[in-house]
Amino acid sequence: MNLIKYLIILVAFSLSSQAIAAPRIVWFSTLQEDLSDKSGFWKNVHDLIVAAAQDLEVDLEIRYAEENFIKMKAQVDEVLSNPALRPDGIIFHNYKLLGEKILAKAEAMGVKSIIFNSGFGSEGSALVPRKKYSQWIGQILPDDRFAGMKLLYELTKAAAKIKKKQPFYTIAMEGNRSSRAY
Repeated sequence: MNLIKYLIILVAFSLSSQAIAAPRIVWFSTLQEDLSDKSGFWKNVHDLIVAAAQDLEVDLEIRYAEENFIKMKAQVDEVLSNPALRPDGIIFHNYKLLGEKILAKAEAMGVKSIIFNSGFGSEGSALVPRKKYSQWIGQILPDDRFAGMKLLYELTKAAAKIKKKQPFYTIAMEGNRSSRAY
């Protein structure tokens, strides 16, 4: 989870202005504001981003889309289109394939951007940071295929201990397709 700190450091140091004021960053989160995540993973991510921003004296604003891509797009449009709200940098997910639209909007407004947790699959294989979108400074993505293989391996080991020599089967394993995490 130290990657979150590096994410915020990267945004903070990549900003073009050397102003005395703390860099202003908006995280467009897919979470609900009450953080009612069943797994706890996203609450941990949220808490790490908030703590890292405090440690680094970054002015962090979180916009909660509540798993609604239409709301997320409206939030991005509102924040980036209004000079009074426009931050120095944004962090966002490629939720429901909004990623390239957000990158284009940030590029047009001169706002640095980082994609976090879910990037582009085959539909964006030609997209890499700093090429088509110069304001896109990077992406931090998990290796979900490896994590899935590791999870299946650990589940198989645990099942073998419980079942002893009885057969057991894995039917399917899948994640959330809307996130495009790979």
